[in-house]
Amino acid sequence: PKYGLGPGDGGGTRMGGRPGGGGGNAFPAYGQMAVGDIRRAAQADRELNRGRYRIEEIEIAVGADGRITRVRVLRGGDERRNARIAQLLTGLQLSQRPPAGMPSLRVALSGS
Repeated sequence: PKYGLGPGDGGGTRMGGRPGGGGGNAFPAYGQMAVGDIRRAAQADRELNRGRYRIEEIEIAVGADGRITRVRVLRGGDERRNARIAQLLTGLQLSQRPPAGMPSLRVALSGS
């Protein structure tokens, strides 16, 4: 199966943060790393591998320790897969801690 994750339009809390809002290049670099960890977790999940889906926007909050603390599906998907994504990702330990002031991530997820 192929999966795609990318930054959403976020309305000001995009993966890269706001220009001049602090964090410099640390926010986009952390976002790329986090997207990789999230993609690997989704690819490894058998339930998500059944059929095609597209979730257009997911808001993901990451705690200071690098653990995902909140997952909200904002657009797209279906009820069963959206619930599975939230269950799968909530509590997931990312491979790095976020930089100070990191905003919530907004990502899209699809699989086939």
